[in-house]
Parts: sequence; structure tokens; C-alpha cells
Amino acid sequence: MKDERLHSRIREARSRATVLKWEARQSTLARGVWYRLRRLLTFSRELWAVGDATMNELIASGFTVAPEGNQIEPPKRIVLLPPVHRDRLAGGRQLPLGLRHEFFAERNLVLVLWEEQAL
Repeated sequence: MKDERLHSRIREARSRATVLKWEARQSTLARGVWYRLRRLLTFSRELWAVGDATMNELIASGFTVAPEGNQIEPPKRIVLLPPVHRDRLAGGRQLPLGLRHEFFAERNLVLVLWEEQAL
């Protein structure tokens, strides 16, 4: 009985060590992209998912495309939109602001900034 518990605790400890090692490796390989994504989110008041047509229109209009979107898998197109142009998102869907499953499920994302600022 005690041997079974001991072996179980050893397996759990090894499992946790493996996960921590994987997380450290991912953090190193990401070269700071998660930090930069979180930074973008702190300067944003809203997160929207939009269709390809809306995204192409925003990019063609010259709005800033965040390079962090291409540094994660699967790649995303992330546009930074000043709040005065928020009306261009009429066909979009507002998402909870954060690195949650909704963020990773969408391909085209628009971050509405708190104010016009250069990031």
C-alpha cells in the first residue's frame, strides 16, 4: 500500500517536472512573443473577430498590423485600430479581451486601442 502511494507520488513529481521543462522550453523558443501579445492587450479596450473582407479592407486602409500575429501558430492577422474607427467593425464579433480560447480560435483579430498611440 505504501509502495503504491510512493510510486504514485514519484510519477506525479516526474510528470510535473516534465511539464515545467516543456513550459520553460516553449517560453525560450517564443522569443518574447507572449509578453508582447500581453502588452498589446493592455493597450486595448476591445478585441474583435472579423471576416477576411473586413480584415483586407482595414489592412488596405493602412492600419497597423501587429507582427506578433505571425509569430504564433496558427498565424493570425492582428490589426491595431484607433477608437475613432471602431464603426468599421460592424460585421465583426466582440470577444473577451485576453489570451483565451476565443483569441486562439480566430484568424482575423482587431484590437481597438484605448487611444491613438504608437506601440
